[in-house]
Amino acid sequence: ETMAAMEATAPSAEVLEQVQARKSKGNELFGRKKFPAALVEYQQAAAKLAEAGAPPDAKILSNCANTKIMMRHYPEAADYGRQSAAADPDWWKAHYYLAQGTVLAFKHMGPSQPIEPAIVALEACLATTTLPEARRAGVQQELDEARTLVASASQSPAGAAAAAAACALRVLLEVPSVSTGPHHVAPASNQS
Repeated sequence: ETMAAMEATAPSAEVLEQVQARKSKGNELFGRKKFPAALVEYQQAAAKLAEAGAPPDAKILSNCANTKIMMRHYPEAADYGRQSAAADPDWWKAHYYLAQGTVLAFKHMGPSQPIEPAIVALEACLATTTLPEARRAGVQQELDEARTLVASASQSPAGAAAAAAACALRVLLEVPSVSTGPHHVAPASNQS
């Protein structure tokens, strides 16, 4: 790629300011549990980047994914997680929210929703360099639960439903951890 082509896709400082303002507003709204309004801000931030010809921002997309989880739009959350992982395969929250959206869709929508992508996503999450060490054991536990869910699903629908309920309950009751920086916050916060 030539330097001119690379510069053509770099957003201006003005666009970056607008994107950051939208993302910050989304984070503020998310913190106040105004999820639909937060999602609009994140989506507009992503659209600004796209309009400028810039590559997608994995953190904005993972914020969309987490917001969709909070809105209980699980398949859409998984899709945003996929987009985030495509934008930055090393961003742990991309894989994490893809897995959460997948597990919760399975739990709420039944076996017509595939659960196996959650296992792949959690394995990818564990392989990232951005996963905080304090989160590693929890992600491993969720991976083990997802594997149990797959095994249960293959044996009986009732067993799968019980395993999905236990896994989803753990996700929904998760207590946020203390932030160690802008990229190391608990999934219940969208300050990435």
